[in-house]
Amino acid sequence: MKESETVSPSERPTIGVLTARKELKFDTPVFFQDLAIAAAALGAQLFLFSPDDVELSDGSIRGFIPDPITLTYQEDTFTNPNLILDRYLPYRKSFDELQKYQEIRQNPAFRIVNSCLPDKWNVYQILKAKPTVVKNLPTTRLYSSKTLRQMIKRYETVYMKPLHETGGRGIIKITHKRKGYSLYARDLHRVQSYSRVTSLEELLARIQKITLGHAYLVQQGLDLSLVENRVTDMRLLLQKTENGEWSVTGYGMRVGAKNSPTSNLHGGGIGKPVQLLYSRFGKKRSKRIRQRFLKLAYRVGRTIEKHCGQMVEMGLDIGIDTRGKVWLIEVNGMPGRQIFKQMDRMNLYRKAVSSPLRYILGLLSIKSSEKKAQT
Repeated sequence: MKESETVSPSERPTIGVLTARKELKFDTPVFFQDLAIAAAALGAQLFLFSPDDVELSDGSIRGFIPDPITLTYQEDTFTNPNLILDRYLPYRKSFDELQKYQEIRQNPAFRIVNSCLPDKWNVYQILKAKPTVVKNLPTTRLYSSKTLRQMIKRYETVYMKPLHETGGRGIIKITHKRKGYSLYARDLHRVQSYSRVTSLEELLARIQKITLGHAYLVQQGLDLSLVENRVTDMRLLLQKTENGEWSVTGYGMRVGAKNSPTSNLHGGGIGKPVQLLYSRFGKKRSKRIRQRFLKLAYRVGRTIEKHCGQMVEMGLDIGIDTRGKVWLIEVNGMPGRQIFKQMDRMNLYRKAVSSPLRYILGLLSIKSSEKKAQT
């Protein structure tokens, strides 16, 4: 469907976005406002809702329509939306809310796209089994005091990551020094701290206090200091086209704040064009690196979808170490698009917002054509 085409209100497809909310506060509100603008331009009606807004007995949904002008929400009741885009992160939710979420996903009355990724450990297991991907994965183990001891002995730097968090929350970086260990930590509110300990036993005790019993991974540290004293990696956005094919919408380098354990934009990182690689590797070698990370991205997209079900998009955090080797650091099933704004690439940002909608409208078009063929 072209943006210039007009559709009467009665014919407009209705797209629900399943997400979390507290009162009228939604996750990533700016993105949802932009999504509503893109939906209107494509001739669709978009609304937001949470699991608590669904009445399972009759399938009615209390929906909230974003108003991009007033930045408020208009409330309405919806039944039988044409399709639901799942943008709900089930982490740190109550048992009742999670149960309701699962009931919604299993209800045949709702046509839902975008499967929720499993935790980081299960994603790692899926990708580790793929021969063409495993060579690009840092060594990763489930955290225990034993595995941490083993990993610290093997690698000068290791990272610990909570299984169920995103955006750099809960990250711990441990570097083994001759006189002990340096420990950078970021809590669940992204507040950063630094400390040094002299013994492994003291380190393990400190880690126990930080993790508070949460499940963690231990991952091989990589030398990603393409910019001195700053972690530098890449965020790549992989999205479905309206024809249902995977396509790389765009990518950019993330340069972390000085001495930060991560490159996350939420933690003070900044977005830079991929040409940043040229100063390190030269233009010719950078093009070969580009070919490798693009191949990896498509392999990851196909592998994840094969095991997890229908996906709409995913963000890949890709590391390029100082020797030019490409690594897959993490996969995010509900990625942000802020990096394109930081790079002043608004054309890519708008494309990144509208692509999921175009894919959804493509699915609806196929379904409509199938119905007509049967009549």
